[in-house]
Amino acid sequence: MKNTYIVLLLLILSLSCSKTSDNPTAARESAVYKDVSYGVDPQQKADIYLPANRTSVTTKVLVLVHGGAWAGGDKTEFDLFINNYLLKELPDYAIINVNYRLYKEGTNQFPTQENDVKAACDFLNSKRKEYAVSEKTAILGTSAGAHLALLLAYKYNQTGNIRAVISIAGPTDLKALYDSNTVVANSLLVPVIGGTPVTIPDRYTESSPISFAATGAAATLLFQGGKDPLVPQSQAELLINLLQQLNVPFQKVIYPDAGHGWGDPELTDTFNKCRDFLKQHLQ
Repeated sequence: MKNTYIVLLLLILSLSCSKTSDNPTAARESAVYKDVSYGVDPQQKADIYLPANRTSVTTKVLVLVHGGAWAGGDKTEFDLFINNYLLKELPDYAIINVNYRLYKEGTNQFPTQENDVKAACDFLNSKRKEYAVSEKTAILGTSAGAHLALLLAYKYNQTGNIRAVISIAGPTDLKALYDSNTVVANSLLVPVIGGTPVTIPDRYTESSPISFAATGAAATLLFQGGKDPLVPQSQAELLINLLQQLNVPFQKVIYPDAGHGWGDPELTDTFNKCRDFLKQHLQ
């Protein structure tokens, strides 16, 4: 009889815990998980920041994708941005900071990086209930990471979960990028994509965010340096012109004297505009 009572008590406790886990209004503590694997490769890792009192109804998600010409960089580059700004200005957001496989000496050519960012977001979707976060998602990237963010938002957003995308100095049309700067194209773009627009035109099309922008696409915020030697201002203008025709909500911010990256006062302005954009479009 005593054993039966213990079994029943354990059963009640387990059911109680299960209900709390699924309860969208249950109180939760903040949590940080570093180097969570979303794939089998050592580079397929993400850092996950979950806010206190999060719920599967109200807690929005921001995905971060680092730059580095698809061949370098690391998610740790966002650490200061996360700790000094995002956690303070957007304290109720969950943040997913993603690493991906990098191009190296003929390995991990396109679309490896694209596939990895998609896999990271698929992993997030599979964990939304466990993490207690909503489907309301935005994605932000810098440079090559901005290219991947735009590509994901336009090409793989059939569910409409990604409601906003922020590009900081990101390529939008890879053929136009190749044509605009042959030195950059031959040293950075051709190796990772595996050829030229003449030899593999389909891969340039399939790897260009502009190819997938359509009516109903995620609201888009583009930052661009007017004197960027790697990604010219024309890359932003090409996409903006198309978004305008498609009636997709967008905002364009050009810093006339900035290159491929910038410091204050432009950097603080970038942070503030990102915050305001997310609050407007991630409802």
